[in-house]
Amino acid sequence: SFLTVAQATHRLEPLAGDAAREAIAEPVRLPEFHGAVEPALVEALLTELRADAVASGLAVDAVQAAGLSLPFLQIVCQRLWAAVVDRPERALTLDLYQQFGRCDGIVAAFVREATQDLTGEARLDTAHVLNLLAPRAGVKMAYPVDVLASQLDLPRPRIEAVLDRLDRQRVGRRGERGEVVELFHDAFTRVL
Repeated sequence: SFLTVAQATHRLEPLAGDAAREAIAEPVRLPEFHGAVEPALVEALLTELRADAVASGLAVDAVQAAGLSLPFLQIVCQRLWAAVVDRPERALTLDLYQQFGRCDGIVAAFVREATQDLTGEARLDTAHVLNLLAPRAGVKMAYPVDVLASQLDLPRPRIEAVLDRLDRQRVGRRGERGEVVELFHDAFTRVL
C-alpha cells in the first residue's frame, strides 16, 4: 500500500544553538547563492524569533532548548534574500531587516501576499476563520474543523477550502489527522 501525501509529511523540529545560527548564515555562502549575512542580523533574528516563542507562553529555558521554528525562519530569510538577489552585492543586513519592519513587518507582508488574490466569498470566509484562529487576546487558538464550521455557520466544504489554502501558504496548519486547525505560528496573531 502507498502512503498519501498527508501520511508522508514529516514536520521538522525547531533548531537551537549553533544549528539555528548556521541555518541563517550558511546558505548564502554556497556558490549558487554567493552572498553574505551581517552578524548583527543573525543575532537580531535569533533574539527576536526566540522572543516570539517566549511571548507565546514558553518558558525562556524551554525556548533556548527548543530553538526556532524552521518554517517561520524560512519566511523571514526568504523575504530578505528576495530583496538582494538581483543586487551586485548580495548582503543580508540588519538595516534591510529594519526596512522591512523586522519580524512583524515581514510576517504581515507574508500574510497579505498569501491572501491578496482572494475575492468575494473566499476573502470573507478567510477573514472569519483567521479572526477565530488569531483572537485579539494575542494567543493562537486551535479548533476542530467541525467546531470552526459551526461557530462561523459555514458549510464544511467552504471551511475546507479556506483551510487548504492557509495550509498551502503556511499560515495555518492541521493536526495529524487533519481535524484540528491552528495558525502556523503565534507571531501571526500580532498582524491579523
